[in-house]
Amino acid sequence: DLAIRLGKDLNAGYVLVGNVWRFTERSGGPIGTAKPASVAFDLHLIDVARGATIWEGSFDKVQQALSDDLFKAGDFIKQGGRWLTAGELALFGARETIKNMPIPAAGK
Repeated sequence: DLAIRLGKDLNAGYVLVGNVWRFTERSGGPIGTAKPASVAFDLHLIDVARGATIWEGSFDKVQQALSDDLFKAGDFIKQGGRWLTAGELALFGARETIKNMPIPAAGK
């Protein structure tokens, strides 16, 4: 309800709402860590006029060493080939999650 009211006050067609469920900082540095960063969140795209959620996305990741899972080498490379901070992992997750968000047509 709050997101819909805010959208109406701003004369916005859509509002993107997020919920952060986990945000744990790494213990260590970019080259070596005792405990990796861990982030989980959900995103909801709300159509203000209809008052309905039209898309949901989520991200839930604990960064892993490349040697733990070679099948995730692409993610490791996209993340810069190093241990990320929780903020960097959250930004990576937001970018990856939003790639799947439908972009509503203007004026609809």
